[in-house]
Amino acid sequence: MKGSKGFAIGFTIFILLLFAVQLNMPGRFSWEPTFANKDRNPFGCYVFDSIMAQSLPQGYCVTKKTLYQISTGREKRNVLIVTDKFQPDANDLKAIRRMAARGAKVMIVAGGNSTYTADSLMRDSIGAVFKGFPYFSINGLKQKIKSDMEHALDTIYWQQNDRVYGKGAYTTYSMMTESHVGNLTALSFDTLATSRTHLNPLAIRRSLGKGEVILVATPLLFTNYGVLDDNTTGYVFRLMSQIADRRVIRTTAYMKTAEELEAEQSPLRVFLKKPPLRTALYLALAVIALMIIFGARRRQRIIPVVEPPQNRSLEFVQLIGTLYHQKKDHSDIVRKKFGFFADELRRLLLVDVTDKTADNHTFDIIAQRTGMSRHEVADIVTDIRRVADGEMEATEYGVRLYIDNMNMIIEKIS
Repeated sequence: MKGSKGFAIGFTIFILLLFAVQLNMPGRFSWEPTFANKDRNPFGCYVFDSIMAQSLPQGYCVTKKTLYQISTGREKRNVLIVTDKFQPDANDLKAIRRMAARGAKVMIVAGGNSTYTADSLMRDSIGAVFKGFPYFSINGLKQKIKSDMEHALDTIYWQQNDRVYGKGAYTTYSMMTESHVGNLTALSFDTLATSRTHLNPLAIRRSLGKGEVILVATPLLFTNYGVLDDNTTGYVFRLMSQIADRRVIRTTAYMKTAEELEAEQSPLRVFLKKPPLRTALYLALAVIALMIIFGARRRQRIIPVVEPPQNRSLEFVQLIGTLYHQKKDHSDIVRKKFGFFADELRRLLLVDVTDKTADNHTFDIIAQRTGMSRHEVADIVTDIRRVADGEMEATEYGVRLYIDNMNMIIEKIS
């Protein structure tokens, strides 16, 4: 009896320890592209929308309105559409041309494999369509990296060379660049980005009326993953800067609904496709329903208490904080913030804070716009740059000071 009791206690302690370990482990991510505003997984847009709302100077918001509903408004704003397949109808394309005629810019970020009707309408109205068969599999990507690392990667080349951004190259996985923009029927297109593996461009820009239409064939990069990956953040912000001259509104009316995504992920879709399996499923459900009805007549069931939906924002912050706390890498946070800080200064002041040879000009411009002394600006930027360049490691107190200083400069400029 003593041995059995000791075994039971030991087994209970083991189960509790196992449960505690599993509870404290980070949750597994879902790599299903949703582009949803509240999705915190890699291919959702929770972080993407949050960063854009804080970074775009004229404002940024997300709505469920259609293009027609947006075009009827009087507010001057640009439009962003991010989806896996863009399948517009005639009214949608008329709304795009109506907004462009008034000077608005419409950026459509989508993959290929659309319907023939939608492609024909886009070809006639805009002069280009999305081509390719986008597909992402995390397991397939891992196998490809192990077997052929060279072909698992692709390089995106930024083709424009203006006073804000020069030509650049961005390395990403080839599964992110499976689509492209094709069937170009107009001669007035500007190529914004190409890739090493495609002859056709990944991003183009066309003047339409007083405005512009921008087509981008890399939707997986306009997500939480794309905006947090150091290799592609610059590419995303360069594209977003094309429509940053007005308030940007991202519409989710052309994404798959939660019900459609759930139906695609459900294993029941296999049964529903085959008539014999569908009949067997319906019979099984009918038998189960009868068992539930007769069982309910024998005993009274307690009505469960429905808990209200919980806010998971704090859990997301705790997860990210736990990862950085475990790594003890305060300098990496400063480097990421310094990258955003440098992009904002390029856009707002047309200066490159990463170019040490132009420090005299850069510090003078920043001091004039912020009202700070040149000496104070030089001290702040020099200290942050030492951490960003790896010459010095940031402490837990230092990372807060550096980020507060960068935020202070941007707020004074804005």
